[in-house]
Amino acid sequence: MNHQFLCFIFATLCIIALGIDPKLYLVTVGTERTDGLIRLEKTAKSYGHDLHILGMGEKWSGGSMKGLGGGQKVRLLREHLIDETLPENTVILFVDAYDVIITATPETILRRFLTEFPDARILFGAEPYCWPDQTLAPKYPLVTFGERFLNSGLFMGFVPEILKLLEFGADIYDFDDDQLFYTKLYLDETKRADLKMSLDPLALIFQNLNGAISNVNIEYDQNDNAVLYNHDYNTHPVIIHGNGPSKITLNYLENYLANAYNKVNGCQRCKGQR
Repeated sequence: MNHQFLCFIFATLCIIALGIDPKLYLVTVGTERTDGLIRLEKTAKSYGHDLHILGMGEKWSGGSMKGLGGGQKVRLLREHLIDETLPENTVILFVDAYDVIITATPETILRRFLTEFPDARILFGAEPYCWPDQTLAPKYPLVTFGERFLNSGLFMGFVPEILKLLEFGADIYDFDDDQLFYTKLYLDETKRADLKMSLDPLALIFQNLNGAISNVNIEYDQNDNAVLYNHDYNTHPVIIHGNGPSKITLNYLENYLANAYNKVNGCQRCKGQR
């Protein structure tokens, strides 16, 4: 039996043993309907996701990507989850709105989360840069292989732990930095252990492109559809984040990923444009 089939069996047995049927809840913060948000909506829809967009029409006061900011995302997510009162077995999947592509179904993402990170209740994407405060780098736990530093543009976790995490940001200002907020929580050993926070250093689910552009390329799956391959770690990440200056690369990958290109039949989106 191949590895993917064994992972599927293991995840199924875990769900049965726990007596739960976890559901994925995809959420983002987007105050304007940009091309990037439209792209996220389309890729999410093509894989059967119901995307929840927070903050639409609200004035953005969380800074810009060139500097610190993003606390507004923490506030809006916290307020939303408090109001929603979702079942405890719900897995929240938060992604940035304007520079993310989704390339897998909710079931595939959940299965990979449960099998590859069985001890985690919260999982963040990882990257090669300690941003926005490089002085915190020595405080990070060492990793045997892979990326070491937290990126807050992609994360997922069970509702109880995500709510606990966000409670630490009850007094956060919109102009505070969300990545610094989550980083400091992760670097607190007590909080990290209590919340069972982990990173995805090998890009098993989350691929942050900044600093990793040379590590990835397009491959084709058994159905001849384009998928992203990380040849450094021999993984196929399914949620792609064009963080920092990697957005042009994300735009290029968009032409192939998320059912956009098939090796045999060519451009799939082009058919609808003719």
